[in-house]
Amino acid sequence: ARIKDLEDALEDALARHAPEALTAQVLALETEKAMEAVRFQEAENETATLQALLIEAENETATLQALLIEERARYQEERAREEDAARGVEQTVRDALARDAETVARLEASGEAALRSAEEKFTLAVREAEAGFAVA
Repeated sequence: ARIKDLEDALEDALARHAPEALTAQVLALETEKAMEAVRFQEAENETATLQALLIEAENETATLQALLIEERARYQEERAREEDAARGVEQTVRDALARDAETVARLEASGEAALRSAEEKFTLAVREAEAGFAVA
């Protein structure tokens, strides 16, 4: 729009002024036009730079998100291994306690059986001794 305004002003000046004055105005307008083109190119360059920085930031964000996902997965795997190991230890302890309880029960049962057997032998020996005294 600014360039169009300058071109319109140039046409107006050509219609109103002498060729000498017009030459200076044409040069001024062309200089202004060239400066506008330079400013426009600088703005385009800055836009391109900002777009490149935005792409770089997006790439870095994506990389960080991928690293975060990897780290979470490693943490979850490690946690699952630890929980499995803890369950394994708990099961081993339960199994050992069950075996110990079975062993204690067998020992108690065999001890009770041995005690009954000893009591029976003692009772039998006492009866035989009593019978021996009674005969004598």
